[in-house]
Amino acid sequence: MQWTWLTDEIGWYDILALSEQRTVLLFKHSHKCSLSSIAKHRLDDHPSNPELSGWIIDVVAHRALARLIARELDVIHESPQVLIIEKQECIWEEDHLDIQADEVEKMFLGSAPIL
Repeated sequence: MQWTWLTDEIGWYDILALSEQRTVLLFKHSHKCSLSSIAKHRLDDHPSNPELSGWIIDVVAHRALARLIARELDVIHESPQVLIIEKQECIWEEDHLDIQADEVEKMFLGSAPIL
C-alpha cells in the first residue's frame, strides 16, 4: 500500500475535491492503538495491486481534523477506520479488526474508475 499523510484541512479539502473525479481511500490510524497497528500492517503487508494507494491520518496528532472528517462524511469516528470516498461521500467504511486488506482492495478497485 502506498500512503500519503494527511495533516491539515487544506489537504482534506483537496482529497474531497479529488473524490469528484476518482475513488479515494482514507485510513484513520492511531499509533497508540495496537488494533490500529494490526490493521495498518494488514494493509501494508498485502501484495496489492499497484493502483492501490491512499491517504493516512494520525488521529492522535490530528484529532480535530479526524473528527471534522467524520462529521463531514456523516460517519462515526473510529480508529482504526478505512473510508472509501466518492463524490464527497463515504460509500464504504470498515473499522477495527474488521479491516481486511482483500476486502478493502475489492471495495476500492470495484468502485468508480481510477484515473
